[in-house]
Amino acid sequence: MFASRLSSRLPLHRRVLAKALSSLRQDPSVFVQGLTKAKAETDDVTLAYLKANYPIAFQEEEKQQASAPIIKSNDVESKTVSDDSYELNIRPLTCYLRDSEKETGSRSSEWLREEKMIPGILYGGDPSLGIRSDQPESKFLIKTPWRLLQAELDRYHRSFESRVYDLTVEDPDDDSSGTVHRVIPQNVQRHPVKETIYCANFCRYHAGRPIRLPLVYVNEEESPALKRDGFIIPIQRYVECFVGEGTPIPERLELECTNLQFKEVIRVDRVILPDNVRLSDRVLKRGDDYILGVVHGKNRGGSSDD
Repeated sequence: MFASRLSSRLPLHRRVLAKALSSLRQDPSVFVQGLTKAKAETDDVTLAYLKANYPIAFQEEEKQQASAPIIKSNDVESKTVSDDSYELNIRPLTCYLRDSEKETGSRSSEWLREEKMIPGILYGGDPSLGIRSDQPESKFLIKTPWRLLQAELDRYHRSFESRVYDLTVEDPDDDSSGTVHRVIPQNVQRHPVKETIYCANFCRYHAGRPIRLPLVYVNEEESPALKRDGFIIPIQRYVECFVGEGTPIPERLELECTNLQFKEVIRVDRVILPDNVRLSDRVLKRGDDYILGVVHGKNRGGSSDD
């Protein structure tokens, strides 16, 4: 009565297999000839047979059921930013704890991406919360809705990892409100061709942790070299800084271009630092060796710079 077992189908790719197995409970006759849906649901012996011979189908179904509330919650906007965070230029973001048994490993991560959830890790210390980075419990396995991450990437592009967020970590098994961690995105991995997000990690942030801020050129029209078709060859596009407690996080740092000449080397003394923002010790230690760029182009005589 029963057809051959599923073992012959196991070498198929996991995604193709999952799609094929999703119809087992809706139309069991596809796999077992003559078996009706009613009998599969009411006959305990038949149900036990299906679970014994088609375990992957039931594992996939249980995993989808367990993740249903999480996937559904993607339609809910991220937590509203508080007034204090708004004044500090800190945006809200929401993520969820991953199941340490079912949602780890490359295959589970691939499945999460198909469900529009991006895997990652929350790590790092935070003295304000009494969390030390060397404690094993300081690391959380998390998954972030793709929609929320992509919205921030569309807003900030490559400067996304220079932003500070209030990340709400919610537990799918707990109905209470999640725990808020102040974080910086770290090691955001993308597909080399499609540019889709593969992984998004977050490091806890506090005022004593340096942050890399992007540079933007200002007053270019005041530079004789840049007005004569000169241009800046960037060497550093970001500068590492400390932002003081209670100070709004700058979205960018301005680099003063007034009076730039051909072949001039641009250093950090041209960076305009807002109040209560200072260069990191790593940048100060390098001093004049920390070069941000070089002015290149043609001089008055029309010859090209070396």
